Amino acid sequence: MCIRVRLNNPKLIRWARESAGLTIEDIARITRTLPTIVEGWEDGSVLPTMIQLRHFARKAQRPLSALFLPEIPEAEDMAEPVLERIEQWLISIDTRLSSIEAPLSTDPNEEANRCAD
Repeated sequence: MCIRVRLNNPKLIRWARESAGLTIEDIARITRTLPTIVEGWEDGSVLPTMIQLRHFARKAQRPLSALFLPEIPEAEDMAEPVLERIEQWLISIDTRLSSIEAPLSTDPNEEANRCAD
């Protein structure tokens, strides 16, 4: 079953494609459609399927939800690829965890007493 999706702003397709450095032909190839169909997505005359949007979003390194925004987001909101954001998030968590770690004791009795509380 093919579920066609109406986007709030079809211009988001072009924005996501161009900001990822992809051509219409690239998108046509990964979504298994014709370049004229991708052009139709960009001008709003053709509705993509949900599966095509998922493949497109993955290739463009954008969250699928970004394609349903009402407007093109500001550059600083979406400029970083997803993996870079995840890496930064992990680094920030590691930094926070290292700042709250309790010093390790060399005395096993002291460690056992602290855990018993």
